[in-house]
Amino acid sequence: MDADDRHGHQAGDYVLVEVSRQLQDGLPSTDMVARWAGEEFVTLLRNCRIDDALTIAEKIRGRIADTPFDDSWLGRADEALYKSKRSGRNAVRAY
Repeated sequence: MDADDRHGHQAGDYVLVEVSRQLQDGLPSTDMVARWAGEEFVTLLRNCRIDDALTIAEKIRGRIADTPFDDSWLGRADEALYKSKRSGRNAVRAY
């Protein structure tokens, strides 16, 4: 189950943006980060030995794992949206 399934699309998008920032911030400007598919990312580490790449990857992984992703307001907004859709469209509601 991915972030979208548990917390809604907005929260999933927020997490993907933050993870991509963390990845890019952990690399020199000569290296590249790309979203591969879904929630997977790849990095291109130029002129980097494999053992150095593993060290860099572990440091970035740890930083991402320690990052709090506060999506409570996004989650509430997403839940209100789904609740409103289930109650009927083309209406104004407060939750």
